[in-house]
Amino acid sequence: MATALSFASSLLAELRQRDARAQALTFRARGKSAVIGIDDEGEFVPLLKLDAGSAAFNVMSLFVHHHGRWQPTLKRGIPKDLAETLATSLSHLWTIHADLADFDPDDL
Repeated sequence: MATALSFASSLLAELRQRDARAQALTFRARGKSAVIGIDDEGEFVPLLKLDAGSAAFNVMSLFVHHHGRWQPTLKRGIPKDLAETLATSLSHLWTIHADLADFDPDDL
């Protein structure tokens, strides 16, 4: 099985191919999990977590940070499949944050 670091890296590479806004996302891997988030003025803001990996199938489960806790999305898969889901049906979990990261009030 890929490490959490390589899994998250692959997922973000796939997601960035599907949606340029994913350039704003970054990740931190620790042990068997990785947290995907955004840097907000130097502070890491967690949005998604990859955890509960399976060595036999190279899959991980996707969780969303909601009200200070990790909630299951009930999505599990390989990086390519999770990226597709994050680019489509679950895009709302991260695109608002990515758009805000690129927001410049001086452009108003």
